[in-house]
Amino acid sequence: DILKAIKPLKLMRGAKETLRRLKKEDMKLVVISGSLNLVLEKILPDYEDYFDYVFINNLFFNKDNKIDKVVSTLYDKGNKGDALKLIAKKEGVALSETVFVGDNNNDVDAARIAGLSIAFNPQCPEIKAISDVVIEEKDLRLILKYIT
Repeated sequence: DILKAIKPLKLMRGAKETLRRLKKEDMKLVVISGSLNLVLEKILPDYEDYFDYVFINNLFFNKDNKIDKVVSTLYDKGNKGDALKLIAKKEGVALSETVFVGDNNNDVDAARIAGLSIAFNPQCPEIKAISDVVIEEKDLRLILKYIT
């Protein structure tokens, strides 16, 4: 059962404080993830208060709580950079002004084109090797000194 599997998931330490600070700085925040909307809704129920754009896989349930529909994100396996380009264009900012935080090999293309790339608790050597900053501690507040 999907809901049982995500039950133990928790928000990363310092995440809410980091999101609040970045919003206060009037930054546009985006989720580009291969994860499920259920995960985001579970760990951060008020995510819409923080994120301006969300690219994620969406599961929809019928009245019997059975999966009724799946809408996959177009931006996951190796093309998260396309989503970053789309948002930069829509917001009228150069890619050199963007920041990307990622942790795995499906983040590499976006990390390569962002103005600043941060590998946060990297799970693969490639993201670690190509990122401008590598953080190997479990506190999201640590990214703030590089962004604000």
